[in-house]
Amino acid sequence: MTLGTRLGVMNHGRIAQVGTPSDIYESPANRFVADFIGSVNMFEGRVCDGGGECLRIDSAELGCTVRAERAATGAAGATVWTAIRPEKINISRQPPVAAPAPSPENLVRGTVREIAYMGDMSIYLVQIESGKMLRVTLPNITRGLERPLTREESVWLSWHGTSPVVLTE
Repeated sequence: MTLGTRLGVMNHGRIAQVGTPSDIYESPANRFVADFIGSVNMFEGRVCDGGGECLRIDSAELGCTVRAERAATGAAGATVWTAIRPEKINISRQPPVAAPAPSPENLVRGTVREIAYMGDMSIYLVQIESGKMLRVTLPNITRGLERPLTREESVWLSWHGTSPVVLTE
């Protein structure tokens, strides 16, 4: 990704996507490309509302409704996959103030199972209520100002509506 300004990703001898490194990372053409380039959390779901400026996707795997504001199309009832990069997920001890009840969007609860301190960032593996594990990365931008998250701690994961990429294949 650092050696070229234009990349090609191949899958079984066929070109899956060609573009700039940021295009391929931020807007993968399909599940293979999303998974091949960097880490990604991917969940299957069904489009419940495809009107307006965003898609709403019910995901049993994720245990919430995903609101995706990026350009995507999907007919109600269509099966899609939602890809969310680990660095685009927020982790906190308390739910975001703006979380609507009873069915919040882009918000799940989980338990921190593993923490890897990498110096410049920390990687958290969080098990959500459905049993799936999500990978969350956070930059280590402060030095001991607040109590760090610990293993087995209950946390809330949330993300902005522009973070998910909706994939149909």
